[in-house]
Amino acid sequence: MYNLHWSANICDIYLKARQKLNMLVYFKFKLRRRTLETIYESLILPTMEYANIVWGGTSNTDLAKLENVHQDAMRCITGATARSKIAKLYMDTQWYCIKDRIFNNVQTKMFKINNNSVPLYLK
Repeated sequence: MYNLHWSANICDIYLKARQKLNMLVYFKFKLRRRTLETIYESLILPTMEYANIVWGGTSNTDLAKLENVHQDAMRCITGATARSKIAKLYMDTQWYCIKDRIFNNVQTKMFKINNNSVPLYLK
């Protein structure tokens, strides 16, 4: 009947984000780094983060798919190779991993709920 797994939803999000990332890879050598970052942060990252407060507690396997897209974007934007150390990419871009971004979004929303900064239907 019904299951409470988010795997199908995460798979859809992954495919959409991967398609958009493929377009970004096309422009990799044509645009400057800051422009590539802006495109990623405005087109691809919102696709992966939409409603992540709801599905953010999904399995680590599902989150790994989205983290893979995130890391491939870092490689594309920085010009790093597939063998580059992930920790170095995070230091270079100063980005957070997907799991940390979800945690931050949840904490921000809870803070707003506790301080009456959200619509009544979220209380």
